[in-house]
Amino acid sequence: MVARLTFAGAVARALDGIAPQVSVVELTGSTNDDARAQARDGAPHLSTVVAEEQLAGRGRRGRSWSAAAGESLLASWVVRPSLPVERWPLLPLLAGVAAAEAVRARAQVEAVLKWPNDLLADGRKLGGILVEAEPPSFAIVGVGINVSQTSFPEQLRDTATSLALQEAVRLDRADLLAAMLGGFADALADPEEATARYREMCATLGRAVRIERTAAPPLTGIAVDLDASGALVVEDGAGRHAVASGDVVHLR
Repeated sequence: MVARLTFAGAVARALDGIAPQVSVVELTGSTNDDARAQARDGAPHLSTVVAEEQLAGRGRRGRSWSAAAGESLLASWVVRPSLPVERWPLLPLLAGVAAAEAVRARAQVEAVLKWPNDLLADGRKLGGILVEAEPPSFAIVGVGINVSQTSFPEQLRDTATSLALQEAVRLDRADLLAAMLGGFADALADPEEATARYREMCATLGRAVRIERTAAPPLTGIAVDLDASGALVVEDGAGRHAVASGDVVHLR
């Protein structure tokens, strides 16, 4: 219990002056659900929920995301964007820039981005971002980053990694979250410049990809750019296609 109280205090200190409202819980179903409930009750912009452990976290398309107590950075925050709603699809990219830059600066791990919402290190998944929106009122940005894991279940052993496995210089979750949240606020203030930085860190651009889509056949081609809304532009024999969502496979 002492360690968890210390973590809560560290988070409160780290986010002082960044997040107007901070909740740290030992156990929850989903930090996104907790932050959404607070947003519906009027929680201000950048109000943040942090959990030591979550049992029903979600990835994209309803996939589960779970983590043992204390091993990961699990956080969600309320966003009340000044961006017009049609540009809200940029939010996962802005959060991705903030996450990658925070990992690079604070942990000194060379993180890169896989469109639209994965954080990679050494070709393996280090973390993920899930944005859930209730326009025009608010969006919730949820982030999960593997921090202190030294092993993974067999089915993830070849695809997942952690800051510990990447020999990070520090495994300070509170410090990492503060850098990330501050970076997100800066990115939101200048989305064009942040999107340019996303392009520089995006491992998907320039790659041959296959995109699995829910309502359309798979698309295979070369990822060549992002459009103004953050959609991935893929070029194949028929021309260029802007893809707003889908699961991306990097092809060799």
